[in-house]
Amino acid sequence: MIDESRVVACPHCERLFEYQLVRVRCPYCDKTMVFSLPEYEFHTGQIGCEHCHRKSRLRIGGYYEIYGSAVATSEPVWRGGRSLTAGGRLLSIEPVVSPELVVGGFEKIPDGPRQDLESAVRCFEIGEYRATAMLCRRCIQSALKFKGIPEDTPSRMINIARQRGRLTELAKKQSDAVTFMGGKAAHPDDDPLLNLVESDIRQGLQMVRRILLELFDPDQLSVV
Repeated sequence: MIDESRVVACPHCERLFEYQLVRVRCPYCDKTMVFSLPEYEFHTGQIGCEHCHRKSRLRIGGYYEIYGSAVATSEPVWRGGRSLTAGGRLLSIEPVVSPELVVGGFEKIPDGPRQDLESAVRCFEIGEYRATAMLCRRCIQSALKFKGIPEDTPSRMINIARQRGRLTELAKKQSDAVTFMGGKAAHPDDDPLLNLVESDIRQGLQMVRRILLELFDPDQLSVV
C-alpha cells in the first residue's frame, strides 16, 4: 500500500514517486536518526543528532559504475538527460569531535573543569575556535584551583603546580601551550598573525582532557 503522505514530485522530471527514509546511527549515542528523501537524497554537511544533539559530518548519496568499479558520489550523475545514480545511501558519517572528548572518563573530574571542557567542545562543534581556546584556558585554571593552587595568571599557576608536583613535566608543557593559545584568542590585537585553525584547537582539546585525567583520574591515562 502506498502512503500518500510520502508521495512527492521528482524535482527533475516531475513524475510522482513515494520517497523513502534514510536511517543512520549516531556515532556518539548509537541511536537511530531518520532522514527523509528527497530532502536528504544528496546531502553533504553537518547534522545534529535529535537524541544527544551532538554534531556529525554526514554524506548521503549513491554509487555509479565506472570501469566495473562502484564509485561513491554526493551528487547525481547524469547521462543523456537521465540520472544514473539514485541518492539515499549513507556514504559516510563521522563525529565532528572525537567521541572520547564527549563521553567517558569524566566521572572523577569536578563539575567546574568538566563543564568548561564540555562548553569548549560545544563551541568547537560549531566552529567557534576562539571561544574554544579561551574556555580551554579557563578549564586549566579552574582545575588547578581545585588542586589548591592560588588563583593567579595562568603561567604562574602552572609553574606553582609543577613545583608542588601537581603536574608532570609533560602536563606542564601542555598546560603552557593551551593557556598561551587561550590568551592569544582572548587578546587578538596582541598578535594579528594568529590564526586558530581546526587542527590546533582539536589538539588543544585533547591536551586539556589528558591534563584533567592526570589531575583527577590518572588511572584513565593508560587507556587514553
